[in-house]
Amino acid sequence: MAIGSAKRVLQKDWRPSGIPFYRAREVARLAAQEEIEQPLFISEEQYARLTIDDSGPQAGDLMVSAVGTLGKIYLVPEGQRFYYKDASVIRLSAWQKRVSSEYLKIYLESDYARCQMIQHSQGSTVDTISISAAGRYLIALPPLREQRAIAARYAEILIRIQELEQAKKRLLQATNKIKVRLLDLAMTGNLLPQEVKRQQQGNWPFSLPEDWNWYRGSRCFGKKAKKNSSSPTIRYIDIDAIDNQVCQVTLPKKMPATQAPKRARHTVQEGNVLFSLVRPYLKNIAYISADLEGCVASNAFFICHPSSVLLGRYAYYLMQSSYVVSGLNQLMRGDSSPAINQADVEAWLYPIPPISEQQRLVQILDQNFDQIEKLEKNFF
Repeated sequence: MAIGSAKRVLQKDWRPSGIPFYRAREVARLAAQEEIEQPLFISEEQYARLTIDDSGPQAGDLMVSAVGTLGKIYLVPEGQRFYYKDASVIRLSAWQKRVSSEYLKIYLESDYARCQMIQHSQGSTVDTISISAAGRYLIALPPLREQRAIAARYAEILIRIQELEQAKKRLLQATNKIKVRLLDLAMTGNLLPQEVKRQQQGNWPFSLPEDWNWYRGSRCFGKKAKKNSSSPTIRYIDIDAIDNQVCQVTLPKKMPATQAPKRARHTVQEGNVLFSLVRPYLKNIAYISADLEGCVASNAFFICHPSSVLLGRYAYYLMQSSYVVSGLNQLMRGDSSPAINQADVEAWLYPIPPISEQQRLVQILDQNFDQIEKLEKNFF
């Protein structure tokens, strides 16, 4: 294959429109089939001067990001005109009589080729791929017919993977709708048969069975979480530790207490519920089970410590309900990282059934959510 770079284009040559001009970051986005934000351009006249000797990208060429995020590869399709930044992007041109561009792309995206890229990268502050380094890569090259067969089979597999991803997405959407519906029915007193009449709605958000009550968060979440212990090591739960698809803590971070971030404020107890104050619509919510007792939670969470009127497990489902999440979303403030505060959660009204009813609801919801989780795991 031929390995080349571009002629120099200066920043003063950039234009608001014209021929697209790609740096490593744009090539990486093209490789991922993502839209380019704030695209750059050069003029038609400059593009003509730069490519007068047919040195511009051609259909079948591989454009490789050579700075920063190394080795992202974009296969140039027919009819696309663009230019690229020298040293930031390397152009690989396959010898069509010996090498399939599609096969070469597959090979260069393999773990073996990635290891070579990392091994031969250079740079004091930012890793780079030079033309000379790319020229030293070892490439396993079967006969051209075999290359084409491999590329065709790989394309078939990719299509199958995409179909499975779409099926996975549809399943998650369907199961999420079921979860939302179950929670809505449960929190409005409509999931189980009721032996009592319903209250008049009046000024309340919606009607409830007569033996249910509306309580503000300050009544529901009475006792505060404990302050941090003096243990030399902690298990820290931040928002990244929450899997918001299943509303569970997946991996607390173990660290020396002296290295804990300032946000690590409160030791949590079994039965607590974590509710993210930052972007609550993302539903970073989790129940603290026995194995998570003693973890330290970020102050980006409201820690729901149930009072005598509330079971922890019921609080876990309550805080996931669309009534709570959508309602608190309306109170978000800020642009870059919209959030609510502790007072918002404490002032909100919550539908609270008798403890015996909470126990029945939790049993039904646990059973149904477990079945949904098993269905998802079996599919995936």
